Amino acid sequence: MASRLQTLEINGIITKQNHPESKAKVLYKLTQKGIDLLPLMIEINLWADKYFTLPAERKEVLED
Repeated sequence: MASRLQTLEINGIITKQNHPESKAKVLYKLTQKGIDLLPLMIEINLWADKYFTLPAERKEVLED
């Protein structure tokens, strides 16, 4: 997971910030570039729902 987060950070999808209450924790936030990916990710999930069986919890997220 650490390498995936690092890759997302290097590519400008997320930013890494220190947690305000704990030095042991880190916060990750989407950049505008990451936010711009959300419609694409929703469409991919809708396509997958059409052609593959998705877990019930993922279907709930898409409906929301």
